[in-house]
This record gives sequence, C-alpha cells and structure tokens, in this order.
Amino acid sequence: MKHKEVIILGSGQSINELSKQEIDYVNNCEGVIAMNKFMAFYKQTGIKPNIVYYVDNHHINTKRFLNYLFKVCRQNSLTGITFFLNKKIKSDLYTSVVAYLFAKIRYNLKTIARKILYDKKKTFIQRFFFLAPSKNNYTFVKCSTYLVGGEWAKSVDEVLFHYRGSLSTVLNLATVLYPGYTIKLLGNDFNNGAYFFDEALKNIDVEWKDHTSEKVKETNTHWSVAQVEGTTIFDKFPYILSKLKENNNEIYCCNKQSLLVTGNYIPYAPVITGSVKTS
Repeated sequence: MKHKEVIILGSGQSINELSKQEIDYVNNCEGVIAMNKFMAFYKQTGIKPNIVYYVDNHHINTKRFLNYLFKVCRQNSLTGITFFLNKKIKSDLYTSVVAYLFAKIRYNLKTIARKILYDKKKTFIQRFFFLAPSKNNYTFVKCSTYLVGGEWAKSVDEVLFHYRGSLSTVLNLATVLYPGYTIKLLGNDFNNGAYFFDEALKNIDVEWKDHTSEKVKETNTHWSVAQVEGTTIFDKFPYILSKLKENNNEIYCCNKQSLLVTGNYIPYAPVITGSVKTS
C-alpha cells in the first residue's frame, strides 16, 4: 500500500541527513516530485522520484543542464517518470537518437546556408535540442513570470502560478495532481545557498551557472528568498497557503532548521508520521 502523500524534493543539504527508513518511506509515497537539478543526482539520495519538474528555460546553461539530467536518466534506464517541462522546448525534444541527430544536422546545415546566402557576419541565435529518455511521459506547461505570480491553475493546461521560485509552481501542480493529499517538503531548506550535491556538481563537465548563481553566492541564501526588486517568495505565501487549503492539501516541512519552519510559514512534521493515509 502506498502512502497517500506527496513529497516535494528540493536540493538543500538536509537531503543528505535522511535515514534509510525515511528514504524507504519516501519511495513508498504516491507522489514523489523532484525539482530542477535534483534528478541529475537522485542516485546519491536513494530516492527515485516518479515526477520531475524542470521548467527553467531562461538561460543556455539551464538547457545544457536539462540535457545532462536526461543523460543520467538514459544511462540508468529510468522509465515511467512524468516530466513537466517548459512548453517552449516541445518542438525541440526527441526520444529517438536518430531523430535528435538528424534535427541537429539539419539545423546546422540551414544555419550555414543562411550565413552564406544572406549575411556572413550575422550571428544567429543558437537553437537547442534535447535528447530525452524514452518510455517516460512528457507534459509541457506554461508558467507565469516570476514577479507576477498570476492565478492558481486548476489544470496543467492553464498557466501555472509562479512567483520567485519553482516551489510556488510545484505546489500549484501538486494541488492539480493530488488534491486532498498531505504534502511534505524535503530539502526545501532556504536557509543557505548550498546543494546536497555540491561536491558532485564540481565533477560534471556541464556549464550550469546562470544569473541566479551569482545572487546565491553573494547572499548565501536560496534564490527564492534573496531580495530581488524588493520581493521574495514569502510575499505570496498567504495566497499559496489559501489555495492549498481550498484543495484540502495539508502541508508540512520536514526540516526543523528550514527557513519555512523557523520563519513560521509552514509547520514542521517528521518524514514518517504516526498515522498516515494509504491507498
């Protein structure tokens, strides 16, 4: 029997503190959602998510990292995962190596021809192609801009709520996919800028830093809670919590030191609770 709970996995260092019993518990929950870079280092945690959220598409390096994440999934022959991705990359995503290579070659030849025929000095915008693992599910979504937020979506076909960070959007997604379920946040620490995979990140041959990286380094805090144009993700927490309540979703954070708990935004609960729903 699966636990009728949704686990939302951030990349904070507290992930490394989970016990084997807690990891086994997480792996037996109905919804296990990995955010952003988490999935590229999932083996380090012992957790196998069934949903991956990676919608960042604002920088060439976020695209490079997504392909690296896909490479990890292909190498480990992962199947049955539902990926939520940016709608803008839908036409550039392939699950066939042949189709992927053909698309890249065709694009490169067209770019060369355009430079020769029209403007030898012109620099054309680089188009990026993605080689995704087969036998998985892909859903392409659109989010509101990070300083707007917008309305709370009632389906994945609507524009998803997004404000100062992926957690805001994944919570919207959780209410759509799992209304009435208990939500637990793991690795959503927000109290510093460190990842649980910092050491492993040093050894990958992929450029991954973007404009948010410098802000995190400068402030030693998570991008979502660093002041940007006078805003943080906490500005919208009353609204977010009201929408969770409307959808009968209780929410807890499983790290007592998380800024979500110490700032009194979300109550603490252990990963394994005494009385849980199963289905």
